[in-house]
Amino acid sequence: SDLVKIGIGVNTGFVSVGNMGSTKNLGYTVIGDTVNLSSRLEGATKTYGVSILTTRETLNAIKESGREHPPYRVLDLLKVKGKKVAVEVVELFHRTQNSQGLVLFEEGRTHYGSREWDTALDRFHQAAVLLAQGQEADGPSLVYIERCENFKREPPPKDWDGTWKLDSK
Repeated sequence: SDLVKIGIGVNTGFVSVGNMGSTKNLGYTVIGDTVNLSSRLEGATKTYGVSILTTRETLNAIKESGREHPPYRVLDLLKVKGKKVAVEVVELFHRTQNSQGLVLFEEGRTHYGSREWDTALDRFHQAAVLLAQGQEADGPSLVYIERCENFKREPPPKDWDGTWKLDSK
């Protein structure tokens, strides 16, 4: 199909905004850690095969504003390039998802965090089937299936805390 696919990264926090640069090259822009993380989230949409990624902090800000947040699922604990602390990454949904598939995905994440690779694989395989949208596979389930298979062959270090390091921008 001729469908255009884009990724969107949404983050909440303080930024610096305004005219920046020199007298010869002045531009109106926005900078800061918040902007950098938004950019990393946008890039991570490709990794997970999803459209919209945000953070737990953004969901909390929506809740604090008194508004209802959109439907979502927690995808991962990511350490993005340039940051030492992991961020809870959340996929926002723009269409209805299979509720049983979401439960199985979350169970898979729990077993993944406990290093129970075979049980996690079982849940992610089931979730992948239920969460597929037509011809489109569920990217996050496939990501975890690949990770679990790799960790079965080569387990993570003893001090692994379940986070994933994302080196790409």
